[in-house]
Amino acid sequence: RDVLTQSMLLLIFGMIGFVVSIRWRPRLFRGMAHITGVTYLAAAIHKLNTNFLDLELSCAVHALNQVEVHWGVIFPDAFRGLSPHVALGIELALWVSLSFRSRWYWLLAVAFHLPLLVTLAPAFGAVMFCGAACMIEPRDLVRMKRLMAKRYRLFLAIGFLSVGLEYFLAGGW
Repeated sequence: RDVLTQSMLLLIFGMIGFVVSIRWRPRLFRGMAHITGVTYLAAAIHKLNTNFLDLELSCAVHALNQVEVHWGVIFPDAFRGLSPHVALGIELALWVSLSFRSRWYWLLAVAFHLPLLVTLAPAFGAVMFCGAACMIEPRDLVRMKRLMAKRYRLFLAIGFLSVGLEYFLAGGW
């Protein structure tokens, strides 16, 4: 089940983090990113069944319905019919992007996890972020810190705008 998978991932990440804290081994961090990627691959393989691809039973269609209700948007029927395939494609792309340490991962991850965050699986994105963050290079962290220090007002405005938009679209907290 999803909850067990998340708990197992957090346990693995915690054990690796414990080992790293005792004896610095950067390759273990890369291993956490690979474990995260393999989790996306396993999720995609798990979805290759008749229930997931059946539009009457698919959790992808259910998630789309939840997003429609939550944000008040209407998706075309053609997209509804493709949603299981789109979910599979994004999960495979997330696996590949993590495997090759691509920065595209972050854009794909937001597109995939944001709708899940507000509807079905709020913790899943945070769990996957823990592993994916391990692929960030130290020089990228320095760049991110400088950018955030330089543009902190922009980041605050984006944050407040996002919360306000979510409040407006969802019709409350």
